Amino acid sequence: MSAITEPIPFRLLVDEAVKWTRRHFRAMYLPVAVPISIVNGLIPVAQALWFTSMFNPEASPGPAQMFVGMGAFLAVTLLAGVVWGLGYEALLQAATDAVQGQPMSMKHAWIFTIRPRVFGTSVLAGLCVVVGCVFCLLPGLFLGLLFSMLVPVMAAERLYGMDAITRSAQLVRYNPMGGIGNSPLLKVFLIFFLGYLLSGAVGMAVQLPFIVAQQILIFRAAAEGASDPASVMSTAVWLQVPGNMLNGLVTTAVQLYMSFALVLFYVDLRRRQEGGDLEAAIREMRGPEGAPPVVSG
Repeated sequence: MSAITEPIPFRLLVDEAVKWTRRHFRAMYLPVAVPISIVNGLIPVAQALWFTSMFNPEASPGPAQMFVGMGAFLAVTLLAGVVWGLGYEALLQAATDAVQGQPMSMKHAWIFTIRPRVFGTSVLAGLCVVVGCVFCLLPGLFLGLLFSMLVPVMAAERLYGMDAITRSAQLVRYNPMGGIGNSPLLKVFLIFFLGYLLSGAVGMAVQLPFIVAQQILIFRAAAEGASDPASVMSTAVWLQVPGNMLNGLVTTAVQLYMSFALVLFYVDLRRRQEGGDLEAAIREMRGPEGAPPVVSG
């Protein structure tokens, strides 16, 4: 097997992702981190307002008011999820342009995510993952790995819908050398797992002081026999606002790193597949090895 079809070592892949992240961090980070941080901060705000209205002793809310408050909280949570998803796709699109040597613009990256064909493809893939997660979780995780190259495929190859989904799955399953160690599925899983560990560790570190302050407030109020538990719970929830916003900032930094890791891996998979196809075409033109040349005359 020639060098062009050999997979990039995972250690080299993650090292290169760090280099690309440092190179483009200033241009890519804030345009995504700021909106994600803001919507993350809105979640505890909506939760605090919901608690205040629901447990207000002076005006007991009816079922309709409770459903409205819960609906508003769920709407804010859904908004945060949509912004997070679009922001992650914007990072992937910008990383694809950067790795391919094209002009990189975060404004263009955000616009790319809300294009009907791109947004519709992402929603379709997301629904497939959700349905897969309903069936014992593992099918959804497997589909998530298969669709991991979806945004780079849309950004670089201009494929959408089922074509993009099929192309992403084809690339992630491309393993001509065989063996679990060379499996792209395993490497994609390791990229996501590494990102999960980094996000969890750094997120817990920045949120821990606010969690401790929240617990101290609740225990102190309980020890003093506070007569208004709604006020205590509302204040405790408000303490989550800065913690959630900081968590959004650090999570975006990890997502930026993961974006470059996935895009670099996408480029490697595409290079290997196209190189393998080229080798196969050349062998087919040459005919069987050792066959004597055909002389016409």
